[in-house]
Amino acid sequence: MNNKLKEIFCIIIMQVAKRLPLKNIIVFESNPDFSDNTFEVYQKLLELNYNKKYKMYWMLNGTDSHDLPENVFEIKSIKGGFIDKVKFTLVVSRAKFIIDCNTYIHKHRKDQVRIHLKHGLPMKDASKYTHDIGAVDIVSVPSEKWIDICANEHGVPLEVVKPLGFPRNDVLITKPHNQKTIIWMPTYRFRTAQVDADQDINNSLPYGLPCINSKDDFKKLNDFLVEKESILYIRFHPVQDIRNIKFEELSNIILCDDNYLKKNGFKLYEFLCGTDALITDYSSIYYDYQKLNKPIAIAVVDFDDYANRNGLLVDSLEKFKETYPATFIENFEDLLDFISAVKNNDEKILESLKQAHEMYDMGSVKNSAEIIINYLRENYNL
Repeated sequence: MNNKLKEIFCIIIMQVAKRLPLKNIIVFESNPDFSDNTFEVYQKLLELNYNKKYKMYWMLNGTDSHDLPENVFEIKSIKGGFIDKVKFTLVVSRAKFIIDCNTYIHKHRKDQVRIHLKHGLPMKDASKYTHDIGAVDIVSVPSEKWIDICANEHGVPLEVVKPLGFPRNDVLITKPHNQKTIIWMPTYRFRTAQVDADQDINNSLPYGLPCINSKDDFKKLNDFLVEKESILYIRFHPVQDIRNIKFEELSNIILCDDNYLKKNGFKLYEFLCGTDALITDYSSIYYDYQKLNKPIAIAVVDFDDYANRNGLLVDSLEKFKETYPATFIENFEDLLDFISAVKNNDEKILESLKQAHEMYDMGSVKNSAEIIINYLRENYNL
């Protein structure tokens, strides 16, 4: 059966399934799988024994299998093989609830309820992606201040956007720890498959990290961290190409990928609670980390190139600095200065936080997962 016939067959299956009664099914999605805002809602539903009433399906973006509790199943996305597409279509067509936060799972019928929990707040211009959100009943945001912004971002009516909170942020509470630790979370720049095609990107940022242009830079940075008795964790985007980085040669620079978190028993946002500062660039982690009231530095080394290639919501570096208060890193020395300031508890690097809090209200909502579940129960008979 060729691809065209397979596509037609899936459409027929969907049309037939849409005419059958909805079943007690909840479909979940996050990327990485079993993470982010969706995972926190899922966990709370399990605590409340909703898996006794509903079959729960996690749409997998990755390939790993997971140990699952009673009545919870994995299902490959529609991007899988033909059989996977058929299974996915059958499940989603009859699900009463769809809960996603990254890859959109479009409703197949009006009587389904879909809540989008968002993967992040806007800093980059992602309108080509976000406007494909499709029919949605709820888009959850951290506070009322974000309603207009996110309604415009997704092209949905204002009444759809609800300040129910970001469940993943509920865990952002500072935890005591011994050594000074900084997490560096650069945004996505290029994936492994693009390495040869995007040679100009690799020449300007060969490791996908602003300020780091050679093995010698890594050594200097590592030596400085040793001197300052500090640890730098680097959390790359999941598809970022990092083959050229020899982490085994770096004592105080640690790759904080999903394997590292899993090995040490952390979810990402739990791990953030034990860090002393954040370095990022054009990532929405900038907003979430504010809840910890800890220093944030933004590396703007490649601002013009990134803005031209990927698009940002502001079009000049000067405006960007006004829009996103932080400590700004423009070269390698700035990077070392920020690490030193964190080590010395320099209050100057906290000055921008108050301004950021005033501009970006991340809300005081607690127990967001429970609030979302109660909202679905009261308004949609969950």
